[in-house]
Amino acid sequence: MAHGFSDHYEDPYAHQLNRLHPIFEFAEDSFDSVIRPNAKNAELIKLAQEKFSTFLRDANQRDSEAGMIYFGVHIRRGDRKSLSYSYLGQKIPLKEYGDAIKSSWTRLHSAHLHKAYPVVYLATDSPGAHREFLESYPGEVFSLFDSSDSRLHALASPKEYYQKEFDQLNVQERIMATRGMIVDLALVSGMWVDEDRLKPDSVICALSSSVCRLAAVGLGWGRAFGHIDEMGVIDKQNDRWVDVDQKGQVIPVWQAFELF
Repeated sequence: MAHGFSDHYEDPYAHQLNRLHPIFEFAEDSFDSVIRPNAKNAELIKLAQEKFSTFLRDANQRDSEAGMIYFGVHIRRGDRKSLSYSYLGQKIPLKEYGDAIKSSWTRLHSAHLHKAYPVVYLATDSPGAHREFLESYPGEVFSLFDSSDSRLHALASPKEYYQKEFDQLNVQERIMATRGMIVDLALVSGMWVDEDRLKPDSVICALSSSVCRLAAVGLGWGRAFGHIDEMGVIDKQNDRWVDVDQKGQVIPVWQAFELF
């Protein structure tokens, strides 16, 4: 989307992130009423929610206060690189995701939960990133790669995603890749969940990915950014949408569109 489109729908009288509030609300309304999964995708999302709910209850049973709390983590590889100068043109190291999980968990829950690490729902287009994350993360992880249900495991990305290669896939491969992404988006962000029972407590992702931008919409304005003051500054003690790429160094911290 060009600057003209974005500027037209912003609130011109607001500051920083508050300028984008109308666009955020339009997105919420769109995913609630128009951009809905079809019957097959809704069935797969429900199946994934059921399997993950069972996993989550088992993983948190030793700490009853943890209940259904989990973190959504999205790791995009393929043709997406970092936007920040720290890793410009490179892939963001997984250590950044691990550090963000730990600091966010401590900030949000250290006062009343005994678990050292949250259960993570991991969404990624990279089998390699999945393996590396499992090897480095000390907590419990669920993903399409790890599902014992063949219907869900078949949706796990067989290789890193490159947009220019997508049209070279056959129709069934494109359908499976799209369905896998839709299921991952639902679980990692809480999108299309009619109740708060299975929404992530926090989402750790990189702004360079469209899924990361949409994950904030799945969380909701208040949960994603905490209390936002009149100047559009987010609440850094209670925000739950955590960008490991720009890390809040750009203003506004969330962007709705990629501007070309």
